[in-house]
Amino acid sequence: MDQEPVTRITRITALDPLDDLLYQTEDLFALDEERIAAVRFAALSDAFRRHYEGCAEYRRYADGRGVGPAAIDGPERLDLIPLVPSSVFKRRELVTRPLDGEARVCVSSGTQGSRSRIIRDRRTLERFVGSVEQGGRLLGVDTEKPGQIFVLGPDTAEAGDLWFSYVLSIVDLLLPTSFHVRDGVFRLDELLESLKGREPGVRPVVLGPPFLVRELAEAIKDRYGTLDLGSDDGLVITAGGWKRAAGSVVPRDELTDLVMSAFALPESGQVRDCFNMVELNSVLFECEHQVKHVPPWLRVTARDPGTLEVLPSGAQGTLAFLDALPTSYPGFLLSDDFGTVRYGVACPCGRTSDVLDITRRIQTVEARGCALKMDGTVRR
Repeated sequence: MDQEPVTRITRITALDPLDDLLYQTEDLFALDEERIAAVRFAALSDAFRRHYEGCAEYRRYADGRGVGPAAIDGPERLDLIPLVPSSVFKRRELVTRPLDGEARVCVSSGTQGSRSRIIRDRRTLERFVGSVEQGGRLLGVDTEKPGQIFVLGPDTAEAGDLWFSYVLSIVDLLLPTSFHVRDGVFRLDELLESLKGREPGVRPVVLGPPFLVRELAEAIKDRYGTLDLGSDDGLVITAGGWKRAAGSVVPRDELTDLVMSAFALPESGQVRDCFNMVELNSVLFECEHQVKHVPPWLRVTARDPGTLEVLPSGAQGTLAFLDALPTSYPGFLLSDDFGTVRYGVACPCGRTSDVLDITRRIQTVEARGCALKMDGTVRR
């Protein structure tokens, strides 16, 4: 009797739904509001359960507030998730186990003894890179077309554990990249020669903290009047705080005008800003209308500084972040920043999302931003 042929079935383990969204969605910001709400609730409720079960310190903290995973039973309950003040990470390491692979310690700026220390495992870092890749699409950075990124910061090896420098350094995953801070020195003349000598038709992208972008633009105005990046659809991206170590604020509008003039950029949307802090595993990027769009896995609210109640759309308060991306630490953060969040905004760019506007940093001894720290250490 002949045997029936054996059919071999290969079972492919599906990606986690959040990873599937992060890595395989062409444009996250094209999702409709109903899908975004569903994705956000599923991702954040799962993340809260993971950190509640895997981080004993956070579990005790949540229990002390009477909130466990069963309490987060609908999208309207997400704001009950207990928030960890960012200052806590300056005093202790919160770790959620089991870790996925070898962990990396990421440190914030700040004076000795007051730096936040965040433990990121392999999956957390991979998801962070995924958020940068998605942000690159929001910026309009096309990795399939010729382009070059000029980073006003050190490469990954020199960045070490300092998170801000590390964030700047990983953009070499998007496009060919050159770095123009070495041994703590900003190589201005080298950068100017690289910009002038770039290949025609290759899109230039300049990325750095606001104070170094301003220094570059002022040098161009002084030496050449204009260095044309506009004809190749150039893009200038600022990252980090807007306050200098000397105490002066770098005004956003003033810097945009200066950069547009120095680089002959025809549109203000060619000057963008992005937001991140060491405790946050997501980067918020701006679209061509200089609007910071909140991605679907992230819940951002402005809270009353006294009661921590969620404030209405557009009201200024202390910014709170519920980030579903980190797996190795609870990313439910009460920040040191004031700002506004507007919900369900239909942006002129065609995307509908919550949008964030950072107003200012809470003034405390501990609150030294990453760009501010860099301003005090980089030599010219």
